[in-house]
Amino acid sequence: LIVDRHVAFMGGFNIHRESSMTVIGPSRWRDTHAEVTGPLVADAAWLFDTFWRGLRHSPPLRPNGTQFVSNETRKCRHHIRCLYLDVFNSARQRIFVTTPYFVPDLTTLRGLIAAARRGIDVRVLTPLISDVPITQWAARAIYSALMSAGVHIHQYVPRMLHAKTVVVDSNWATLGTANLDYRSFFVNYELVLLTTSPLMCEQLARHFVYDLSESRRLDTATFARRPW
Repeated sequence: LIVDRHVAFMGGFNIHRESSMTVIGPSRWRDTHAEVTGPLVADAAWLFDTFWRGLRHSPPLRPNGTQFVSNETRKCRHHIRCLYLDVFNSARQRIFVTTPYFVPDLTTLRGLIAAARRGIDVRVLTPLISDVPITQWAARAIYSALMSAGVHIHQYVPRMLHAKTVVVDSNWATLGTANLDYRSFFVNYELVLLTTSPLMCEQLARHFVYDLSESRRLDTATFARRPW
């Protein structure tokens, strides 16, 4: 959302009743959104105008700073997936993933498993109750493989979780529209705000840790006893 080329808003927040405190109350969807000002607003407007004309290109990726990244560039048709694979493989301390729809492709799944086996603190936060139940069933099919490798799976309890963020170490994070799922990587047009700002990464990490306090962690023994 761009207003007068002065301010932009970016994240998972939809303009719908489920996100309204007035309509739904405290049980409204839990989401993460960012307000952006300065030169990045011009980039957001360019991306909007480009997509409006039916194109799916994003500006060249800068090595540092905060920037918008779409999942399709002139050089790569699955750009966001490639970014995640690279950063998962290079992670040194932690990988915090928040996603309402967790159905990664096999390569991304292996990247998370490999990171956990290297001793990286890998945590995935998904909703306990989803608005699309079939995606939960698909996600549960891979939970055992992840947990056996040391990945921590947490389920957010209070309400529908719709935030889409990834925090890696202390200097890499994204928030935006992309889930860690097949559709976001290979089908949909998605946009994320990527940052290497330690301040913003720490803020998103604090949000993640707070959400864990309202979540329950799955353990292998309990999960193995789940009903059909």
